[in-house]
Amino acid sequence: LGTSIHSWHQGELSEQLLADLATENPATGRWINGRIVGLLASAASSTAAHFAIGVSALPAGATTPEHSHAAEELAIIMSGTGLIAIDDEIIRVKQGDVVLTPPESVHRTEADATSPLTVFWIYSQSDSALRWLEENPVE
Repeated sequence: LGTSIHSWHQGELSEQLLADLATENPATGRWINGRIVGLLASAASSTAAHFAIGVSALPAGATTPEHSHAAEELAIIMSGTGLIAIDDEIIRVKQGDVVLTPPESVHRTEADATSPLTVFWIYSQSDSALRWLEENPVE
């Protein structure tokens, strides 16, 4: 598996995601279950061997469906406010917060009603992100 060097700027990613929330054809990814999801690196694209790296943008008031997966997930909040619910715990999040979700935990992310939320995320298994990209239709 070949991988390559990549770098991203959180501020630029967040700005583009926020701009993309106003369009039907976002530059950073695609609409999945009411949010924009963009895959930046994974084994499927030969850009990462052991991680899946991506971004998400949730419009104000939007919530991801509850889900779980075998991979650990690291979420870095780039902008906005909201919450991440993991099993029975609710964690309030804002720009700069970093949250680690354990494997197989039932979790969801929610943007506050007054603020879109942009998230940079990393899955510890490169193929974990492909599951929902293949299973969920584009809205």
